[in-house]
Amino acid sequence: MSRMKKLLILSLILIFLPITSFAQDEIMEKLNKIEQDISVLKEGQNYTNKRIDDLDNKLSIRINDLDNKLGTRIDDLDNNLSRRMNDLLGFFYVLLAGMFTLVGFILWDRRTTLAPAVKQMEELKQKEKTVDKLLEALNIYARKEPRFKEAMQTAGLL
Repeated sequence: MSRMKKLLILSLILIFLPITSFAQDEIMEKLNKIEQDISVLKEGQNYTNKRIDDLDNKLSIRINDLDNKLGTRIDDLDNNLSRRMNDLLGFFYVLLAGMFTLVGFILWDRRTTLAPAVKQMEELKQKEKTVDKLLEALNIYARKEPRFKEAMQTAGLL
């Protein structure tokens, strides 16, 4: 190669060397700026992730609290319903016992009310048998005694 060519190449290199160095510095500045921006974005993303995690934790705690409160309310309602059902069952038993007591009282009252009437009926039947026997004896006597027969016919007993 000729000397001239070498000199031309060398001069071109020397001319472009500061330009490339300047361009390199500019590129380096831009890369540093991009790295800083990425660093800021990563910090923002970390902050956003932290906020999301905090909100998730708060939401989980709130959901658990609501779940516990709902469970407690359901248990309270179940206990209340059970207590009311037991009260209703007790009331039913009291009502049933009252009805049996009333039926027993009615039967006892009927028996005690009817007992004097039954006793009186038996006494009347006994007296009727006595009267029938007495009439039979008087009829027998009337057959033997004509005057007595006439008195019985007058009274309408024969």
